[in-house]
Amino acid sequence: MTQTDAEIIEHMKLRELNMKHRQVTANKIFRMQKRVRQVTMLVLSLVSSVALLALFLFSPLDVHDRLQYLPKVDVLISSFSFG
Repeated sequence: MTQTDAEIIEHMKLRELNMKHRQVTANKIFRMQKRVRQVTMLVLSLVSSVALLALFLFSPLDVHDRLQYLPKVDVLISSFSFG
């Protein structure tokens, strides 16, 4: 093997080592991005759940008060049957 061949092989080994290092670094970044997305989705779902719960607990959604202003069903049925 000549000196040029040895240099080429050494260069190829170094290049392969650098490529492996870059791949490991890229995989770490991808895992971190995935983790950030998971935590973000968890936090957003918890915040939206708490906001919806607060909306339902503290908003005036009393069905009884709304139904008392509607006409009674039996009055409507009797008016159509004798009409």
